[in-house]
Amino acid sequence: MDTVQDGTPDGPKMHSVTVDPRDPKHLYVAMSGGGVHETRDGGKTWKLLIDGLEVVEGFGFNKADPTFHDPHCMRMCPTNPERLYQQNHCGIYRIDRPSKTWERIGLNMPKQVGDIGLRLALHPRDDKTAYVFPMDGSGVWPRTSLAGKPAAYVTRNAGKSWQRLDAGLPKGQAWWTLKRQAFATDHAE
Repeated sequence: MDTVQDGTPDGPKMHSVTVDPRDPKHLYVAMSGGGVHETRDGGKTWKLLIDGLEVVEGFGFNKADPTFHDPHCMRMCPTNPERLYQQNHCGIYRIDRPSKTWERIGLNMPKQVGDIGLRLALHPRDDKTAYVFPMDGSGVWPRTSLAGKPAAYVTRNAGKSWQRLDAGLPKGQAWWTLKRQAFATDHAE
């Protein structure tokens, strides 16, 4: 895999290293400022997996260049390794392999919320249920909760619709968000 440079002070961030539970040589790696990469031979060769993903508009970025792709978090469904979800700087996506094209399911989020964020969690037994924690996507920063009212959103139909979940969270003046790997699910109902 070639090294790419992005606009962050210390370069691209490799995260979301995902191993297919059926084959330890089949891995996915997501890189902020580098896109999604897949290997089926334990890392000897890699293929880029960015078809269907958007890039930040208005800067003349080339969608074919992995440098401009900014996945923030990627997860494989525990009960369906053929399904992956991704929270990206440019949306929420799902891919059902063997497809090579990501589908932007975040366009179904409420318009006033948008689909920009850093974190994603999946239900341990239902591949249609995913949770995201959106942030203010009005620019590269502020990366805080929208209007100071943090909430998670859940889809129970693989991204066709989303529901706000805010029980127990502050109702205002909470200008924070969650970091990339700080969002998880458990095995409870």
